[in-house]
Amino acid sequence: MPGHRCIAPGCNSGYDSCKEKYHFFTVPKDDIQLREWTKAIPRKDFLIKPRQVVCERHFHEEEILRKRIMTDKDGAILAEAVYKIPKLKEGAIPSIFPNCPKYLSYSLKRRKLPLIRSSSPKKKKTDKKKDPQMDCAFNSKPCIEIAITDSINDSVGIFSFSKLQENVNSIVFPSGWSRHDIPGKLIMFSFFIVKTEETANTENYIPTPILYKRVCLGVNLNVQCFVMNISVNNDLFGLNRLNCTKDLEDILKKFDTSVICKGYKLKEQLLHSKTTFTDPAGNLRHIMCPLILNQNNDCTYCNKAIRTIMRKRLRLQKNNTTPKRIHILSSSKVQQLRKNHKLTLQRKYRAVILNKKLKNKLFNMQGEMSKLTTMGLEERLTTNKIPTNQRVALHEILSASQVLNLKGRRYSEDWILLCLLFHMRSPCGYNFVRNNDIMPLPCVRTIRRYLSSIDTQCGFDPKFLQMFSLYMVYNCLIFAAIYILNLKQNIEFTGGEASHFALSTQMLMY
Repeated sequence: MPGHRCIAPGCNSGYDSCKEKYHFFTVPKDDIQLREWTKAIPRKDFLIKPRQVVCERHFHEEEILRKRIMTDKDGAILAEAVYKIPKLKEGAIPSIFPNCPKYLSYSLKRRKLPLIRSSSPKKKKTDKKKDPQMDCAFNSKPCIEIAITDSINDSVGIFSFSKLQENVNSIVFPSGWSRHDIPGKLIMFSFFIVKTEETANTENYIPTPILYKRVCLGVNLNVQCFVMNISVNNDLFGLNRLNCTKDLEDILKKFDTSVICKGYKLKEQLLHSKTTFTDPAGNLRHIMCPLILNQNNDCTYCNKAIRTIMRKRLRLQKNNTTPKRIHILSSSKVQQLRKNHKLTLQRKYRAVILNKKLKNKLFNMQGEMSKLTTMGLEERLTTNKIPTNQRVALHEILSASQVLNLKGRRYSEDWILLCLLFHMRSPCGYNFVRNNDIMPLPCVRTIRRYLSSIDTQCGFDPKFLQMFSLYMVYNCLIFAAIYILNLKQNIEFTGGEASHFALSTQMLMY
């Protein structure tokens, strides 16, 4: 897997400095397994994600599947096939960290087979008449079967607090530790140290013991570790709940070999700060002190506290006298800078107030726009006597604002008719208004589709000639009437001429 680097602390697998090649296993995506891997990998202030990898050096060889073995019903091996890519067994967790303290790594817990215990037979008076070999042959088989069943029941039995208290004397704990047992409530293992005092050299001096380390086991098999009455994170030991007696012994060994921060001693009581406290042993510690050190024997938090207090001590030594106030000379430049600073602050204050007012106004307008409906808009348009075309435009603007996608717009018939007329009148103006989002106009292709739906035939309209003939007759009649009126005023003619004129007029009419 090129480009991957092992996330285990102190491991250089996948880096350019590592010449050897190892196989990498990805962090599982399952939340439960991811949580277990996060607890197992002792890396502080680091977020473990599913796409990260851990190399094979941090797993036991028994947890890695490198080949597939096929067997028959009797268990005989039929075939073996080596995997191209090794796999992990289900539930495998990284447990080997060579560059970290030893208590962070743990070995596999191999299940031991139940022991076959043979109970010693009671001494009975044997009858000399009976054959002793026959008696042994008769009684040996049932004894062995009973011993096997008893040992299996003892090993398979459920681990509980009551059983642990019954066998509390069989628990092996480190030297120097003591055990305190409260029946049915608590089992505690403690380690004491002696407090160093100034009066230690006197004859009548009795040393004061201090409870340094403490491991408490509750009824629910929950384990809690303390260092001088301060709780310690159990994730450092990899267990929060016991499953067997071996787990308790491992925790005691790891806790006993773990390195505890020593803190620091200080005689001056006035040099204490808000970020430090005094432990029961009389040492000063930082509030964020982890107590148990992982890799180095130095505590970064306590070192910071020591440096802070040393700087404070130096300041007190240098400044034994009362501090003097430093007055800046009042010059014209300083006064001008102060004036400009004051004006800048006032301008900033006014801008902040104006910004708040505009935000409140915008919020109120958004609330009003959300409450605005088509019925309310129609009522306002009616009361203000808005023209019909403007009403149609406002309705289309409101309906277009409620649609996110342009293809989802639906136009009314009145608006389509107005758009057709607008496009026929000025195509350039139509495109300008549409491209700049001044009005929600439909696309030009939509306009053309509506125009193409109108049924028009090629050539002249058959009704056009009839209407044109009526128009010509109407104009002739008007011309004849005007001509007759002019004749009546200017010309006098005989009866024969009048009859001829009437006949010609009728011919023009028909």
